[in-house]
Amino acid sequence: MNKKVLITGIGQIGSFLIEHLIALGGYDITAIYEHELAPYAKNHLNVNCIKHNLTKKGVCEYLIKTYLPDFCINTAANSSVSQCKNFNDTIKVNTLVVGELLEAILKYKPDCKFCNCGSEQEFGGDNFYALSKILSHKIVAFYRDKKNLFAIQPFIYPAISERQSINSFCNKVVYGAVAISRAVKNNNDFNSIIVGNLDIQSDFLYAGETAEILWRILNLNKLMGSHMSIAGGGVVSNRDFIKGVFRYLKNIEYQLSGKPYLIVDESLIRPNELNRVCDDNSLKFLKTALNWTPKYNIDDIIKIMVENAIKTIDNHGKL
Repeated sequence: MNKKVLITGIGQIGSFLIEHLIALGGYDITAIYEHELAPYAKNHLNVNCIKHNLTKKGVCEYLIKTYLPDFCINTAANSSVSQCKNFNDTIKVNTLVVGELLEAILKYKPDCKFCNCGSEQEFGGDNFYALSKILSHKIVAFYRDKKNLFAIQPFIYPAISERQSINSFCNKVVYGAVAISRAVKNNNDFNSIIVGNLDIQSDFLYAGETAEILWRILNLNKLMGSHMSIAGGGVVSNRDFIKGVFRYLKNIEYQLSGKPYLIVDESLIRPNELNRVCDDNSLKFLKTALNWTPKYNIDDIIKIMVENAIKTIDNHGKL
């Protein structure tokens, strides 16, 4: 009999996880989304994709009671700076949903393995997003340690891919750089890229690998506790990521004069955001516990993202 998997959130990590499970075979997958279903998610015709608002009263309990999953992976979250300006909305999505899912699991399917996506911002971030993830981490630990559920919340360092929102920092830069590259090549005007913190350093990992690691952790015979990190082990600043994107485009260099390619908008910078987001020890855990090493470095990821942006713009004629 196939194992039943409930995935809440079909963003980049959720969609890659779906594809990973389809490739493995032997799973009945139900995936929950709230807004428009992304184009890459629509391709999963053999997956039960259902539209629900997880913050609506009774929805989390209904999902667990109805589908009785063997695995429940919550990737749904408000994570962008614009999404996390409102305290109530951020806590509802990122924290209260976690508690409601776990309470329903305890009541209806206590042998379900649960995973909530954590964040590197838990290590000293001083903003609503960081607070919401710290609180959800406490909730997960409570249900694991006091209620004996299999419940984990790994610290996930920045996962990036071509499937990120166009408003995310990395994809905004990629699409903007492709548009600027074409405009400069044809001596046309262009729109500058509006960005936030350029100096923050991040331990980027390809989102497809993040999804695979999540699944491997969930299938460990031994529960590893609450201090697992998912990261690639390398550090890249946002500024260097931008330079890497322009360098890959070849016909255009990262500009330091003339009309600015980049404009820093202070409103896009999280208050008291961590300025070095990395985990130097993550690879040791991943190699030891999972026998895993990264397949993609930052240049590989940039290539994937830029080529996808070029293809998307070519297919649609414009951004």
